[in-house]
Amino acid sequence: MTLRPLPGLLALLSLAPAVDTHAAESWAVFNVRDFGAVGDGATKDTAAFQKALDTGDDAILLKSGRGLNGARLGKPVEDVLITGCTLRCSRFAAIGIGREISGGVRNIRIEHSKLSGKIHAIDLKTRIGRAGVRENIVGDDLNILSGGFLRINLTVGGNANTADDPVEGLVGYPSAKNLSFSNVRLANVTGVVDAVQVAPEKPVEGFSLTNISGTATKGIDLQHVKGAVLRDITSTALRARSSRRPTSRARDST
Repeated sequence: MTLRPLPGLLALLSLAPAVDTHAAESWAVFNVRDFGAVGDGATKDTAAFQKALDTGDDAILLKSGRGLNGARLGKPVEDVLITGCTLRCSRFAAIGIGREISGGVRNIRIEHSKLSGKIHAIDLKTRIGRAGVRENIVGDDLNILSGGFLRINLTVGGNANTADDPVEGLVGYPSAKNLSFSNVRLANVTGVVDAVQVAPEKPVEGFSLTNISGTATKGIDLQHVKGAVLRDITSTALRARSSRRPTSRARDST
Protein backbone atom coordinates (compact mmCIF):
# COMPACT_ATOMS: atom_id res chain seq x y z
CA MET A 1 0.00 0.00 0.00
CA THR A 2 1.31 3.42 -0.96
CA LEU A 3 0.02 6.67 0.54
CA ARG A 4 0.75 9.78 -1.53
CA PRO A 5 -0.74 13.27 -1.38
CA LEU A 6 -3.47 13.48 -4.00
CA PRO A 7 -5.93 16.31 -4.75
CA GLY A 8 -9.20 15.66 -3.00
CA LEU A 9 -7.85 12.83 -0.84
CA LEU A 10 -8.17 13.11 2.92
CA ALA A 11 -5.04 11.80 4.64
CA LEU A 12 -6.83 10.87 7.86
CA LEU A 13 -6.52 7.11 7.74
CA SER A 14 -6.93 4.18 10.08
CA LEU A 15 -5.37 1.09 8.52
CA ALA A 16 -6.76 -1.87 10.43
CA PRO A 17 -7.35 -5.32 8.95
CA ALA A 18 -10.78 -6.62 9.95
CA VAL A 19 -9.57 -8.95 12.66
CA ASP A 20 -12.24 -8.44 15.31
CA THR A 21 -14.75 -6.00 16.70
CA HIS A 22 -12.10 -4.59 19.04
CA ALA A 23 -9.73 -3.47 16.28
CA ALA A 24 -9.71 0.11 17.50
CA GLU A 25 -10.20 1.74 20.87
CA SER A 26 -11.76 4.84 19.40
CA TRP A 27 -11.59 6.17 15.87
CA ALA A 28 -13.89 7.98 13.55
CA VAL A 29 -14.32 8.83 9.89
CA PHE A 30 -14.80 12.51 9.09
CA ASN A 31 -16.36 14.02 6.00
CA VAL A 32 -14.22 16.97 4.90
CA ARG A 33 -17.33 18.71 3.56
CA ASP A 34 -18.38 19.14 7.18
CA PHE A 35 -15.24 21.25 7.62
CA GLY A 36 -15.83 23.49 4.61
CA ALA A 37 -14.44 21.47 1.70
CA VAL A 38 -16.13 22.12 -1.65
CA GLY A 39 -14.71 19.27 -3.74
CA ASP A 40 -15.43 20.84 -7.10
CA GLY A 41 -11.99 20.27 -8.58
CA ALA A 42 -11.22 23.98 -8.61
CA THR A 43 -11.52 25.23 -5.02
CA LYS A 44 -8.48 24.76 -2.81
CA ASP A 45 -9.71 22.68 0.14
CA THR A 46 -6.42 22.40 2.06
CA ALA A 47 -7.69 24.32 5.12
CA ALA A 48 -10.78 22.13 5.39
CA PHE A 49 -8.69 18.97 5.17
CA GLN A 50 -6.38 20.23 7.92
CA LYS A 51 -9.34 21.00 10.19
CA ALA A 52 -10.53 17.42 9.75
CA LEU A 53 -7.04 16.08 10.51
CA ASP A 54 -6.83 18.21 13.64
CA THR A 55 -10.15 16.75 14.86
CA GLY A 56 -8.84 13.18 14.87
CA ASP A 57 -6.24 11.46 17.02
CA ASP A 58 -3.27 10.73 14.75
CA ALA A 59 -3.11 11.98 11.15
CA ILE A 60 -2.25 8.48 9.90
CA LEU A 61 -2.90 5.52 12.16
CA LEU A 62 -1.78 1.92 11.58
CA LYS A 63 -3.58 -0.85 13.51
CA SER A 64 -3.96 -4.64 13.28
CA GLY A 65 -6.32 -5.76 16.04
CA ARG A 66 -6.19 -5.82 19.83
CA GLY A 67 -5.41 -8.45 22.43
CA LEU A 68 -6.01 -12.18 22.16
CA ASN A 69 -8.23 -12.12 19.06
CA GLY A 70 -5.87 -9.88 17.11
CA ALA A 71 -2.84 -11.98 18.06
CA ARG A 72 -4.61 -15.27 17.27
CA LEU A 73 -5.67 -14.20 13.78
CA GLY A 74 -2.29 -12.59 13.15
CA LYS A 75 -3.16 -10.33 10.21
CA PRO A 76 -0.46 -7.65 10.24
CA VAL A 77 -0.45 -4.23 8.67
CA GLU A 78 2.34 -4.66 6.15
CA ASP A 79 4.03 -3.26 3.07
CA VAL A 80 2.97 0.36 3.60
CA LEU A 81 4.78 3.26 1.92
CA ILE A 82 4.07 6.81 3.09
CA THR A 83 5.83 9.18 0.73
CA GLY A 84 5.76 12.85 -0.19
CA CYS A 85 3.21 13.74 2.50
CA THR A 86 2.75 16.79 4.72
CA LEU A 87 1.00 15.67 7.90
CA ARG A 88 0.01 17.74 10.93
CA CYS A 89 -1.94 16.65 13.99
CA SER A 90 -2.84 19.02 16.82
CA ARG A 91 -3.81 16.26 19.28
CA PHE A 92 -1.31 13.40 19.18
CA ALA A 93 1.03 12.15 16.42
CA ALA A 94 1.45 12.76 12.73
CA ILE A 95 1.92 9.01 12.26
CA GLY A 96 0.71 6.60 14.95
CA ILE A 97 1.63 2.91 14.85
CA GLY A 98 -0.66 1.25 17.40
CA ARG A 99 -1.80 0.85 20.07
CA GLU A 100 -3.97 -1.96 18.72
CA ILE A 101 -1.31 -3.84 16.75
CA SER A 102 -1.57 -7.32 18.25
CA GLY A 103 -1.61 -8.78 14.73
CA GLY A 104 1.77 -7.16 14.04
CA VAL A 105 3.16 -4.40 11.83
CA ARG A 106 5.93 -4.93 9.30
CA ASN A 107 7.60 -3.40 6.29
CA ILE A 108 6.58 0.23 6.86
CA ARG A 109 8.50 2.97 5.03
CA ILE A 110 8.03 6.70 5.65
CA GLU A 111 9.96 8.99 3.28
CA HIS A 112 10.22 12.47 1.75
CA SER A 113 7.65 13.91 4.15
CA LYS A 114 7.02 16.79 6.56
CA LEU A 115 5.61 15.74 9.94
CA SER A 116 4.16 17.85 12.74
CA GLY A 117 2.65 16.31 15.86
CA LYS A 118 1.52 17.87 19.10
CA ILE A 119 3.28 15.17 21.12
CA HIS A 120 5.33 13.14 18.63
CA ALA A 121 5.83 13.06 14.89
CA ILE A 122 6.11 9.25 14.86
CA ASP A 123 4.66 7.27 17.77
CA LEU A 124 5.21 3.50 18.01
CA LYS A 125 2.86 2.55 20.83
CA THR A 126 1.34 -0.50 22.48
CA ARG A 127 1.38 -2.16 25.90
CA ILE A 128 2.12 -5.42 27.67
CA GLY A 129 -0.64 -7.94 27.04
CA ARG A 130 -1.15 -6.98 23.41
CA ALA A 131 1.65 -9.11 21.92
CA GLY A 132 2.62 -8.73 18.27
CA VAL A 133 5.84 -7.83 16.46
CA ARG A 134 6.71 -4.46 14.95
CA GLU A 135 9.49 -4.97 12.45
CA ASN A 136 11.23 -3.37 9.51
CA ILE A 137 10.05 0.20 10.10
CA VAL A 138 12.09 2.73 8.14
CA GLY A 139 12.04 6.52 7.97
CA ASP A 140 14.18 8.53 5.53
CA ASP A 141 14.37 12.14 4.35
CA LEU A 142 11.99 13.60 6.93
CA ASN A 143 11.41 17.12 8.20
CA ILE A 144 10.11 17.16 11.78
CA LEU A 145 8.45 20.50 12.48
CA SER A 146 6.86 20.13 15.93
CA GLY A 147 6.44 17.74 18.85
CA GLY A 148 9.06 15.10 19.54
CA PHE A 149 10.56 13.17 16.64
CA LEU A 150 10.12 9.54 17.74
CA ARG A 151 8.65 7.66 20.69
CA ILE A 152 8.82 3.90 21.25
CA ASN A 153 6.45 2.73 24.00
CA LEU A 154 5.94 -1.04 24.23
CA THR A 155 4.75 -1.32 27.82
CA VAL A 156 1.95 0.98 29.01
CA GLY A 157 -0.93 3.22 27.97
CA GLY A 158 -4.11 3.12 25.95
CA ASN A 159 -7.78 3.29 26.86
CA ALA A 160 -8.30 1.56 30.20
CA ASN A 161 -12.11 1.59 29.79
CA THR A 162 -12.23 -1.12 27.13
CA ALA A 163 -12.19 -4.91 27.55
CA ASP A 164 -8.74 -6.02 26.42
CA ASP A 165 -8.57 -9.84 26.26
CA PRO A 166 -4.87 -9.69 27.14
CA VAL A 167 -2.35 -12.22 25.88
CA GLU A 168 -0.91 -13.73 29.05
CA GLY A 169 2.72 -14.46 29.81
CA LEU A 170 5.89 -13.53 27.94
CA VAL A 171 4.24 -14.01 24.55
CA GLY A 172 2.01 -11.08 25.45
CA TYR A 173 4.98 -8.73 25.65
CA PRO A 174 5.15 -6.70 22.41
CA SER A 175 8.43 -6.75 20.53
CA ALA A 176 10.16 -4.51 17.99
CA LYS A 177 13.09 -5.08 15.67
CA ASN A 178 14.87 -3.49 12.75
CA LEU A 179 13.88 0.14 13.24
CA SER A 180 15.89 2.56 11.10
CA PHE A 181 15.72 6.34 10.61
CA SER A 182 18.03 8.44 8.47
CA ASN A 183 18.37 11.92 6.99
CA VAL A 184 16.04 13.56 9.50
CA ARG A 185 15.95 17.33 10.00
CA LEU A 186 14.61 18.68 13.29
CA ALA A 187 13.14 22.16 13.69
CA ASN A 188 12.92 23.13 17.38
CA VAL A 189 11.33 19.82 18.38
CA THR A 190 10.72 18.77 21.98
CA GLY A 191 12.92 15.69 21.78
CA VAL A 192 14.85 13.44 19.40
CA VAL A 193 14.06 9.91 20.63
CA ASP A 194 12.12 8.73 23.69
CA ALA A 195 12.53 4.96 23.90
CA VAL A 196 12.57 4.10 27.60
CA GLN A 197 9.21 2.30 27.85
CA VAL A 198 10.66 -1.01 26.73
CA ALA A 199 10.53 -4.16 28.85
CA PRO A 200 13.86 -5.92 29.58
CA GLU A 201 12.15 -9.22 28.76
CA LYS A 202 11.64 -8.08 25.16
CA PRO A 203 14.29 -5.51 24.23
CA VAL A 204 14.23 -3.70 20.91
CA GLU A 205 16.50 -5.63 18.53
CA GLY A 206 18.19 -3.46 15.95
CA PHE A 207 17.82 0.32 16.07
CA SER A 208 19.59 2.83 13.83
CA LEU A 209 19.75 6.62 13.70
CA THR A 210 21.88 8.11 10.92
CA ASN A 211 22.39 11.70 9.80
CA ILE A 212 20.06 13.43 12.26
CA SER A 213 20.41 17.22 12.44
CA GLY A 214 18.67 20.28 13.85
CA THR A 215 17.50 21.58 17.21
CA ALA A 216 15.67 19.83 20.04
CA THR A 217 14.89 20.47 23.69
CA LYS A 218 15.87 16.92 24.68
CA GLY A 219 18.19 14.40 23.12
CA ILE A 220 18.14 10.62 22.73
CA ASP A 221 16.99 8.35 25.56
CA LEU A 222 17.20 4.58 25.01
CA GLN A 223 16.50 1.72 27.38
CA HIS A 224 16.67 -2.02 26.67
CA VAL A 225 17.78 -1.61 23.07
CA LYS A 226 20.15 -4.13 21.47
CA GLY A 227 22.28 -3.37 18.47
CA ALA A 228 21.79 0.39 18.56
CA VAL A 229 23.70 2.37 15.91
CA LEU A 230 23.90 6.15 16.32
CA ARG A 231 25.86 7.88 13.57
CA ASP A 232 26.29 11.46 12.31
CA ILE A 233 23.94 13.07 14.83
CA THR A 234 24.33 16.85 15.16
CA SER A 235 21.27 17.83 17.17
CA THR A 236 21.67 20.97 19.30
CA ALA A 237 19.91 21.24 22.67
CA LEU A 238 17.65 24.26 23.08
CA ARG A 239 17.67 24.14 26.86
CA ALA A 240 20.60 23.53 29.17
CA ARG A 241 20.30 20.51 31.43
CA SER A 242 22.18 19.45 34.53
CA SER A 243 25.48 17.69 33.94
CA ARG A 244 24.04 14.82 35.95
CA ARG A 245 21.41 14.33 33.24
CA PRO A 246 23.05 14.43 29.80
CA THR A 247 20.96 15.30 26.74
CA SER A 248 21.71 11.97 25.11
CA ARG A 249 22.00 8.67 26.90
CA ALA A 250 21.71 4.99 26.16
CA ARG A 251 20.99 2.20 28.60
CA ASP A 252 21.38 -1.49 27.77
CA SER A 253 21.91 -0.42 24.19
CA THR A 254 24.63 -2.76 23.03
